[in-house]
Amino acid sequence: MMKLLIVDDNKMLVEIYTTGLSERGFEVLHSMSGAECLDLLKNEVPDVILMDIMMPGMDGWETLMQIRSNPKTKKIPVLMLTAKALTIEDINLYGGYIDGFLIKPFTLNALSDRINDFFKIREEYRDIVHNAHQRCSDSAKVDEWAESGRQFYVLKKLVKVFEDEYGGILKEGAIKTGMPDTLDQIMEKCRLRSKRFYDLTDELGLSDLLPDDLMDDDVCRVRPS
Repeated sequence: MMKLLIVDDNKMLVEIYTTGLSERGFEVLHSMSGAECLDLLKNEVPDVILMDIMMPGMDGWETLMQIRSNPKTKKIPVLMLTAKALTIEDINLYGGYIDGFLIKPFTLNALSDRINDFFKIREEYRDIVHNAHQRCSDSAKVDEWAESGRQFYVLKKLVKVFEDEYGGILKEGAIKTGMPDTLDQIMEKCRLRSKRFYDLTDELGLSDLLPDDLMDDDVCRVRPS
């Protein structure tokens, strides 16, 4: 049974999520604040954290960075919950630290499906990383390859959110001019993650292990077609 931790200051929503997701086969923990979340994580290791962004006191972003700075919790996947779309500034500052986001409101079925999809993708990626470790003797470099691939995947998905608004972000591999500086910074981060990921893929001889959604690099392309 997969263990979820819901972090949200809205008591009614927490009760709805907890009851509905428990009925759908998940073990559900909950916290009403960022501080309570960090305290709970001293004794619990959930499979994924669903983190509301707008909370009084320590908000979701600050809580996220506390989680990532702790060696015991830094690898726990975190999906951000928000009532509005993430801003360009949010993605620039935190895009490399999250594992996805969901925009409220959503039905319990939609939330359950999204969580199940996340676990499916995560297990597939774990299998890929396991196979890479079996093949390569340099464990540290494989770990770097896996993390750069994870960050690239998340950033690429987040960048696509803005494609409609900006009419397409890349053209023939170059960042388009006239976009906000922050978006340029995001694209540069995405390109650097992409370059490092593919450089390590070539160095370690792992191209045959790449999933299709990383091979289909249509947003942050740094390699020739």
